[in-house]
Amino acid sequence: VRNMMSAGFMNFSDGVGLRDHMDAFRIWGDIRRGGKQAMESLGDEERLALEATFGSGVAGRFGVEEIGAREGAFKLERKALDNWAVRASGSAGENYVEGPIRLAAALAAVRGGANLDQAIGRIARLHFDYSELSKFDRAAKQLVPFYVFASRNAPLQIQQMLTRPKAYAIYRNFVNN
Repeated sequence: VRNMMSAGFMNFSDGVGLRDHMDAFRIWGDIRRGGKQAMESLGDEERLALEATFGSGVAGRFGVEEIGAREGAFKLERKALDNWAVRASGSAGENYVEGPIRLAAALAAVRGGANLDQAIGRIARLHFDYSELSKFDRAAKQLVPFYVFASRNAPLQIQQMLTRPKAYAIYRNFVNN
């Protein structure tokens, strides 16, 4: 839920509209249920947006090592991070949050005239691919919980606040009310 709210706000702050989100959740659900047949019924813009979504790393999954359990870690640590609950949570996040949210950003980009690379770039700027980690990232996240998110999110928030202050003003008014 937190990821959906955060990712939805980042889309909103970048001008991704409600229509784009509604279409993305519909398309993603249709594809989840109908597979190849549902993909064949998509229009050119929707296909391009879907290609950008998959090109952005949405289908990637966290390995146990990516969420903290190191090679040779204690059995308890590995069990805590690699079990049915963690896998179910990851699957739900991928199927009901990451995919549709990224697709909404791609739809907005494509509908605005973006090509494949530009749509992927927009998604990559707004939503992080946690499989792209440097050696420093891997080491830092062992010491600092949520390091990867914080190191990517803080610069993005500052950039969005400076370039798109309206979304943040609307949010502040919402909180104040």
